[in-house]
Amino acid sequence: MKPEKDESCCEGVQLPADSGGSTMSKNDTAKRQSSKTNDRTRDNNRNRNSSCISCFRKICGRIINHPIVQTCIMIMIIVNAVVMGLQTISKLREEKYATFMGILETTDAAFLIVFTIESVMQLIYHGYRLLQDGWLVFDATVVILSWAFPTMSVVRAFRIFRLLRLVKRVPSLNNLVGALLTVIPRMGAIALLLGLIFYIFAVLFTMLFKEVSRNGQLSEDYFGSFHLSLFTLFQMLTLEWSDVTRETMVIYSWSWAPILLYVFVSAFIFFNLVIAVICDAVAVNDDEEEEQQKAIKEADEEKTISLLKERVENLSARISEVVKSNHEMQHSLEVYARQLQKDRKRKIRVQRKSQS
Repeated sequence: MKPEKDESCCEGVQLPADSGGSTMSKNDTAKRQSSKTNDRTRDNNRNRNSSCISCFRKICGRIINHPIVQTCIMIMIIVNAVVMGLQTISKLREEKYATFMGILETTDAAFLIVFTIESVMQLIYHGYRLLQDGWLVFDATVVILSWAFPTMSVVRAFRIFRLLRLVKRVPSLNNLVGALLTVIPRMGAIALLLGLIFYIFAVLFTMLFKEVSRNGQLSEDYFGSFHLSLFTLFQMLTLEWSDVTRETMVIYSWSWAPILLYVFVSAFIFFNLVIAVICDAVAVNDDEEEEQQKAIKEADEEKTISLLKERVENLSARISEVVKSNHEMQHSLEVYARQLQKDRKRKIRVQRKSQS
């Protein structure tokens, strides 16, 4: 009997150990579940934060790139350019117009704040992709330099180049600038031809009029050296050749011939070539635009034709379904009519049999 009691005692002693292990396992599972829930909450918070940031960026992009906002900014750029032009007038710097100049300075500072907000919103929306747009990079650099060096007139003067954003807004100016950019390779050949003409006539005029120019017989040293001849030839290219020609004709009566030859070759031919190349580029650009418009119209026509075909096919399918249903109805009516005739014949036979 004693050993049984011992076993019962042992069994009673082991029970608390089992209950402790079960509680420990429960605590472990609870800790794991709490850690999982914490990880989930962290992930959810991160997703919410990222979604909030993306939504904020989209809102900034929609606001700042809205057509109405962009037109308002362009109007502000034009007004700011007018204000900068008024600030250059020396008469307005008198004491009489001190208040007016103060108003211009405050409006200039207000425009700078608006342009800063625009650049910050563009940076929020585009991020590092802002560097891919040259106009936005130019605006950002002008704003940063304006805040970093507010007293430097050079930095403030560069703000006038914001007016070039009108090129992007006005379609005709945009097309003209695009045509000019396409002309640059051909303009290189024209510039090379002009350089050859410059070199030839600079050497010629230096050899012809060097002594006269150095001796002071002319009002200026036009042809005393090669580089002075080049500068004079550039001046003649702007069609300011009459004074030089009259002064040289006083000494050499035949000097008008080479000067007029140079003016005819350089000025008229050069300008005509440039104008011809630009007109050709503009015409090509117009042709490309017409082709694009034709392609768009053809694409729209094809879309409308495809839509019409789909509608016609749908209508034909519906009509075929209606025709089938009509045939089925006719067949069912014919069967019903035959059945009625058979029933009538049966009734007549039954009545005849009953009378007989």
